Amino acid sequence: SAVSSSGAAASSGAGATRIFALKRMTKRVMISKNQMEHLQAERNCLSQYNAESAGNSTNTNTSTSPGENASEALRSTDNQWLVQLFATFEDSHSLYMVLEFCAGGNLMNLLIRENVFSESSCRFYVSELVLAIEWVHKLGYVHRDLKPDNILLDHRGHIKLTDLGLCKRVVETVEVPPPPPPPLPPTSPLSAGIAPLPPPGSVETDTAVTPVVDTTA
Repeated sequence: SAVSSSGAAASSGAGATRIFALKRMTKRVMISKNQMEHLQAERNCLSQYNAESAGNSTNTNTSTSPGENASEALRSTDNQWLVQLFATFEDSHSLYMVLEFCAGGNLMNLLIRENVFSESSCRFYVSELVLAIEWVHKLGYVHRDLKPDNILLDHRGHIKLTDLGLCKRVVETVEVPPPPPPPLPPTSPLSAGIAPLPPPGSVETDTAVTPVVDTTA
């Protein structure tokens, strides 16, 4: 396949180890299937998300230590709904994206295990999904590939959207309403609510007029 995912562990200092998700895309297949534009869109969206998240984290959580898990820092802000992109690189055969690892898997696997969600679970996931979509729209994108497979769950069960390869940048447009019709002159019968009389000779009748012949003479 063109895309594969795997987990990778890395040391972040002070004896701590973090796990990342590594997304690998084969260059030859991506080019042959004309998928490079989709990859660029996903990277641009996640990079913009990272910039927004870093700005909000700086303003609202200045006490975060360098070794703290990034997902915890993001969870304390409004920017919590997309997987985080940490790095991109390539070799002679593949392209790679280092992403946030979500230990809860995806919503499809959870649905298969549970068979049927309870009403409270449905309300919880749908409400978080609405907030996630709203955040994508705030970034200026539409996801265009929403399905349970692309809804991940972090270690606490909150959702995170992934696989934004089909996302599209939306250019905001403002619809200008048409101008109102010009006002009627004061002397017009319509301005007074009175229907105008038709001009003479313009009234058509369906009944033919039969001349009356005087036969008494």
